[in-house]
Amino acid sequence: MFTTTIELTRATTDIAWPAEFDAETKAYIKATFKDTGKLVGAQVATESADGLTKTVVRSFADEAAFAEWQADSTLEAVRIATRRNATITDGITRQLQTA
Repeated sequence: MFTTTIELTRATTDIAWPAEFDAETKAYIKATFKDTGKLVGAQVATESADGLTKTVVRSFADEAAFAEWQADSTLEAVRIATRRNATITDGITRQLQTA
């Protein structure tokens, strides 16, 4: 198993977290990654007590499955359109760790 942890940090709780995946993207992830065994289990998201840090953990079958996730053009388009723009615009920092 290969696990990724993304930690998002914001300066104030007045700033919204980046948008989650929409229904169409969730269906794509299910068909492409979950149903094929590449994405294992459910995403786990937790928020710190002060509301300034959000941690998102995903587990993949192996490092190759994660590399496929990272290289997937459909997911990349979603990342650019939502999360990355919100992160830049709102000053939310994003750190990825893998294990």
